[in-house]
Amino acid sequence: MVITADPSQIWSDGVRDRRPSLTDELADGVARFVGESDLGAGDRLPPVRSLAERFGVAAPTMREALRRLEAEGVLVMRHGSGVYVSREAVRRVIGNPHASPADATTILELLETRLLLEPTAAELASSRATRDGRDAARSLLELAASQLDDPISLNRTNLGFHVAIGRLSGNTVLAQTIEALLAEHRCEQAEILVLYEDSTRDHLEHRALLDAILSGDAGAAHRTMFEHLVSVSEFVAERAPVVGDA
Repeated sequence: MVITADPSQIWSDGVRDRRPSLTDELADGVARFVGESDLGAGDRLPPVRSLAERFGVAAPTMREALRRLEAEGVLVMRHGSGVYVSREAVRRVIGNPHASPADATTILELLETRLLLEPTAAELASSRATRDGRDAARSLLELAASQLDDPISLNRTNLGFHVAIGRLSGNTVLAQTIEALLAEHRCEQAEILVLYEDSTRDHLEHRALLDAILSGDAGAAHRTMFEHLVSVSEFVAERAPVVGDA
């Protein structure tokens, strides 16, 4: 199925008026700091208190922003040691500053592309998932459960969850492709969440997906991811006119 649509139909009321929370703004600020500094993969960031002073916030607030970035795969927090730049941070932090706003055609093509990649990642993950990878995916689901009424934060966490599934595949190239795709199209992903509207259903499907992967059933893992992305694609397509099918 080839999905195209009139970009003017994709925007829902109030989308442009959504304002990021302080945690979102801090996370973006720290991400820019990492991207603009000389820090590389494995380098340690300044202490939390120093970062808090730099950004003019309390230490607990800064820790929350750092945890957000850890969930997104930008940072690694090591208890008793510090906060470090992750191996994938450069690709995730540095985006295209001249990217155009989300439009219907790009959103639907993004979902179509994800359908080509992510079911295979889920299938591979059913036999290759590591303990650390499984724990990371579970942690992201738990975080998402607390963010169902916070669309901006939930979008970040959901992106992290899909990236985590890519990593569980054990195929570095596939994982990096999924991660780069989602990082490049964060704006479109935010619109998908707004258009889909049913964050509870989305979360339950994510849980079912991880359960299928952890069961070790490759067919079920592939099918569950495929059906999840198809349901999202069909719902989004209904919100914008479908120009053609093939």
